[in-house]
This record gives sequence, structure tokens and C-alpha cells, in this order.
Amino acid sequence: MKINAKRQITLPLDQCKAAGIEKGDEVEIFVNRPGIISVVKKEFIKEQRLQSLNELSALDQELSGMGYE
Repeated sequence: MKINAKRQITLPLDQCKAAGIEKGDEVEIFVNRPGIISVVKKEFIKEQRLQSLNELSALDQELSGMGYE
């Protein structure tokens, strides 16, 4: 795979299928470290954030039940 003059690439179909990324999906790009870039489906990021918020809410309720405010 090569990067073209506009710094674009075509993601391989088998990798997109494995990642659950389809035509029209929005993605975020992250630089992990020099030479490594991750492509993450925005829906996945939203799901992870929601899960984290739910976990924090559950912890808050648990602590409140133990007398912590």
C-alpha cells in the first residue's frame, strides 16, 4: 500500500470488515507514536465514552450508598 500525493490511502476491505467500518462511516485518526496511526470508528469512541460514563455513575451511586458524598 502506498500513500498518494494527497496523503490518501485505500483501506483494505478485509480489514474494514474485521473492524466493522463501512462506507460512509465517520472515523477519527490518531497518531499513536512515530510511524503508527490508528483509524477508529467514531461510533466506537461514543460507545466507549458512554460505557465509561455509565461506570462512573454506577461507582458514584455505590459510593453514595456507602455514605460517601
